[in-house]
Amino acid sequence: MGVSVQDGDLVIRGKTTPQGGITLPSASVGDAQVDSSNPITAAKLQQQYHRVYEQGRGASVASKTGEPIHVARGAGTVDSFDAGVTVAGVSWAGGGQAVVDLKKNGTSILSATVTINGSTAAFAIVSGTISTAAYVAGDVFEVVVTVTAGTGTIAQGLFVRAVFKEAAQ
Repeated sequence: MGVSVQDGDLVIRGKTTPQGGITLPSASVGDAQVDSSNPITAAKLQQQYHRVYEQGRGASVASKTGEPIHVARGAGTVDSFDAGVTVAGVSWAGGGQAVVDLKKNGTSILSATVTINGSTAAFAIVSGTISTAAYVAGDVFEVVVTVTAGTGTIAQGLFVRAVFKEAAQ
């Protein structure tokens, strides 16, 4: 099939029905092109949620059997899971550490949990490795923290961030 080229403006009055679809140039559709009287519905958008769990500055990292941080409203994926401390565990040794896990409906979704120990600097971001990213509406996510005391001074001010991307409802 040949290619037709139209130089200059083209006005079509009436409906146009392309048979093979339309390919638009990059960055050609933005907020200005969405008609406010016929907006894109929420169901066609993706939402991103940054959920945070923290144990408070000045508080030694403590075990937590499960702290719910997100209930999925739609299908989605877990984008990232990170943790850190505001005060490093000075001389935290003898096997002392905090292991931080992310569970979906009671089961870990990480193939590598986050480990905070004596070599973790204050405000360093330590990332977990997500093995099961996909989820469905109604799934419940919780943070679980397991602390082994060891010797020395335990780190303080645990903070955790999980990022969820899901379909809007």
